[in-house]
Formats: sequence, structure tokens, C-alpha cells
Amino acid sequence: MRNSIFYFVLFFVLGKNYAQTLTPTYHWEFGIQLGTAYYIGELNQTHFLPVKPSGGLVLRYNIDSRLSFRTIANFAQIAGSDDRLQGTFYEARNISFRNNIYEFGGVVEFNFHDFTTYALNVFDKKSSIFTPYVYMGLNYFFHKPKVSFNDEDYQNARDLQIESKRYRYNQLALPMGFGLKFRNNTVGFALDWGIRGTLTDYLDDVSSFYTQNLQANDLAKINYQRGEIYNNDWYVVTGFSFYVNLTSRRLCPN
Repeated sequence: MRNSIFYFVLFFVLGKNYAQTLTPTYHWEFGIQLGTAYYIGELNQTHFLPVKPSGGLVLRYNIDSRLSFRTIANFAQIAGSDDRLQGTFYEARNISFRNNIYEFGGVVEFNFHDFTTYALNVFDKKSSIFTPYVYMGLNYFFHKPKVSFNDEDYQNARDLQIESKRYRYNQLALPMGFGLKFRNNTVGFALDWGIRGTLTDYLDDVSSFYTQNLQANDLAKINYQRGEIYNNDWYVVTGFSFYVNLTSRRLCPN
């Protein structure tokens, strides 16, 4: 929640100077993104580890030299395990999971420097060859967690009904992050880090209390704590993207 407020305020402040950007540079860009993903939740409480692969497609519409709209179609794999956590509670719970996330959505990007694809165009003399940027948007994603405990693998964790909760596989997320863009005429590169605040606590199939005695250890008793019910799960995607310009020439600013 604090991250959301921070980015909202940041966009508001930057937007005050929006009218002073360079002339419009309408054009489309298409690219691919490869990177890593991880999650923050009951089975992982630290950033950056463990990481899994991610990748996808990017379509960007540049409104002008400061503002862009980017759509994404992305795959991200996440995982977590009690083996990496310390404490008797985690040893007794003894759960691990993995989850494949398929996300689709759009974000608004704000460039800190004037930035256009056409570096050699006479109208772009003030344009930088790189810029930091921030973004925020809305994503739809599909997920289906798989869990392991007591040396047994379960491909459809939701059907176990360990917490008597039939959560939805289709969810919404609020993506927000920052990055750096570089460009060389009609091609460009970007590196960004983006966190997704979700509306679910079941990316890992763990949220509240046991309602069924499915594990053969002392912790697996009805109404015993299993997760942290008041904290939703988050996932993070870090990606390097390569993109090309799809517009044959820059539109005349006049």
C-alpha cells in the first residue's frame, strides 16, 4: 500500500511539468522481454531470492517524448519453500510451492528526460539517448499454484481445500516500477524492475488456518495457523527488453 501511494504522488508531481515536454513523437514500438521473477508471501519473505525465469512481449505507444503507454503479455514463474525459512513453525509446516503466472495488461510510463526513438532527426536535438522512467498500471493474470508437503506433490493445490477456500485463478494486480531506457535510432533497450501488488493471498496456496487434517505432523490440526491472513502476496518481475520502432518516420511536429 505504501508503494502505491509513493508512485501515485510521484506521478502527480511529475505530471505538473507535463505540458513543458517536447513536441509529440507519435509512434509504436514492439519488443521482447526476458528476465527473472520472484514473489513475496508466506513462503518467501526476502527480495531477489529465489528467482525464476520470466519473459514476454511488449507493445509501446509513445505519446510524446515524456509519456508512453505500454501493453504487456508476460509469463513469470515463482516459487517458495519453508526449507529456506528458519523456525520450528516453518519446519513443522514444511510446504513448498511453484506457480506459473500469465499476465496481460497495460502501464503508463513517464520519462525523466526527453526521449525519442529518432536520434538523428532535426527536431530531436534535445532528446537524450537514455532516460530513467517510472510506471504504473493495471494487470490481469492467471495462476494455478502447485504444492508439495510430506514428500507428496499436488498439481492442483486449490482442490485440496486445506483452508476450505476456493480462491480464483483469475486475478487483478497493480504493477508499478522503474527502469532505464536506451536507444539508437530505430532500436532501443530497456531494463526495469516492477512489483505487482495483487488482490489475493493465494499465489502460494497459503493464507489463514487449517480446516482439514491433511498433514501427518502436530501442526496440522483444525484451526491452527497456516499463513498470514492480512497480507496479500506480491510478485516481482525484472526484465531486459529489446524493441524496434514500427513507424516508418517521425510525424512532423507542426
